[in-house]
Amino acid sequence: MKIAISDLLRKVVKKKYIIERYYNLIELEQRLKKYDLIDVFDDDYQFVPFYLCEDGTYEIFWYSLVIRSVTEPNFENYLKAYTGKRNVNMIDIGIKKRMKKLYIEVVKPNTTFPSSKLIDYINYIKNSEDLKEEVTNCFKVKNKNFNMNEDNLYFVVY
Repeated sequence: MKIAISDLLRKVVKKKYIIERYYNLIELEQRLKKYDLIDVFDDDYQFVPFYLCEDGTYEIFWYSLVIRSVTEPNFENYLKAYTGKRNVNMIDIGIKKRMKKLYIEVVKPNTTFPSSKLIDYINYIKNSEDLKEEVTNCFKVKNKNFNMNEDNLYFVVY
């Protein structure tokens, strides 16, 4: 079954603060399991994760997912633009691996990609020890008893 990304987002619980809509990451994962394909209709998206809790809001920008509609595969060009390197061989292998998890290309004329790619991204976010450490270090400053809870993972879509 296929669903438009905009329709999928309408079904996900969101919190609204000022002008931003924060979508719950865990609920998105549950809803994605009902679909095989996600339709982006030639649009580009960026999913920026946040951690929201009573102690504050933390943007986890370095774990943002980019979904791009392209005329031909160009992950290497994206990597070079992202890192500022002129040659892909100059980019650390660890960065390449990480960026592969944070990037989805939809090659035209296709407008869809497998929902499993978005589920893989969500699992990466939920299971990243580096991300957990980053969020924990941020909130332990205010609350020494802080314990990260994946239910507090949200994202904003641009």
